[in-house]
Amino acid sequence: MTTDNIIPMPTSLSALADRYRAAYRRIEQNRGEWIADTLVMAEVLHEARERFPNDIEFSVWIVQNGLDFHNKDDRAALINMQRNRTISEIVLEETARTSPQLIWREEIMPRLLSAKKPLPFESSPPESTTTSPDSPKIEEQPSEPAQIKCESPKLDHRSTFYEAPRSQEVADVFTEKDTRATLGRVWKSHAGKQIWDMILTAIDNGLCVRTERAFKNPTLGLLFPTGPSSFTRVYLLDNLKQRKHVRDVLLPQMIACKDQLLAEPERMREILSSHSATQQAKVQAEVRNQQRQQAIRTMAATEQELMMFGVPVWPRLDDRQGAYDYDQIRAAIWTFRDLLSWNKITNDNSPASIGIRMRLSMKWYNEYLIRTDPRRENPMRRIFSLLFWLSKLYEDAPEAECKWPHYPTAEAEW
Repeated sequence: MTTDNIIPMPTSLSALADRYRAAYRRIEQNRGEWIADTLVMAEVLHEARERFPNDIEFSVWIVQNGLDFHNKDDRAALINMQRNRTISEIVLEETARTSPQLIWREEIMPRLLSAKKPLPFESSPPESTTTSPDSPKIEEQPSEPAQIKCESPKLDHRSTFYEAPRSQEVADVFTEKDTRATLGRVWKSHAGKQIWDMILTAIDNGLCVRTERAFKNPTLGLLFPTGPSSFTRVYLLDNLKQRKHVRDVLLPQMIACKDQLLAEPERMREILSSHSATQQAKVQAEVRNQQRQQAIRTMAATEQELMMFGVPVWPRLDDRQGAYDYDQIRAAIWTFRDLLSWNKITNDNSPASIGIRMRLSMKWYNEYLIRTDPRRENPMRRIFSLLFWLSKLYEDAPEAECKWPHYPTAEAEW
């Protein structure tokens, strides 16, 4: 039976969605095949885009199938990669970047331009931007694939933000007409100068780069256009509370994390969250260190700073281990150190086993006190409690720093 007259049918849209989803999940789980799976996603997006008459219907398909893993600029970049497959494969082998839009804009496109090759969209007619009443609202919708326009026209007095500082420079960054209309409303608003200053700060720090994305509302996207709209659209710059948070918290964090954000803009939320947690931990550590230094300065001349496995135990900074005095913690440490030396002689020297043996070696002493001291007045009870605590610290961090108290030069003379 001959197959010459069989016409190959195009892959179904559902099958394309499954391929795209599978490739993305493989990248999330194992980046070993990142290049191959990136090219699979580029091929799938390109084929799927060809099935739709306009960008809106394509975007609706993306959302309805739960495929909005990338922002719109990244999808446009992947489509362009497929249209320039050969050079894209070469660049993906060489690049250290992972952001599709940065790879396309910073590495692939310059090679195409330097070789004077026609860009893949030069022969494509402009996309229609009209939407039907039944179409869902797609915020900050760019044309897909992203196109490169000629140099921005000079502003004149008819522009609504003509008198704003560095207006032409801002206009060169935001080339989409809806975004320029938004900028005009921003400049004329009561908070216009504050928002404009933030935009200029973002431009000066390299966060705000040339874009064709449409921003119909003044969101955080005006400061970092390549960021994921799912995150940036949450922060409205014309809202006083949110604007202050962006100005005082988010923008400084974005400047501090600029290199990471530019390399992986799609991870904006995670990058800023990690930076915030790190800074908060540093602040807390500094506050605790200041408390510790103050407590050390108030120690008696006969006392010594003590630390066990990375944790300061004297001077006592809080009551989380209960109230204890200098003699009690010294007695606990000396007992612990002796027991530690004895237990290391055994064959099983794992920190967990040693800690268990230490607690067992104190079991009968502690039970005797429980029987003879029902009112819990004997200070030895606190020493046993501290010994249990020290054995737990050893299990958690056996190699961490210790500052041991000096042994007394004579028995019973501390």
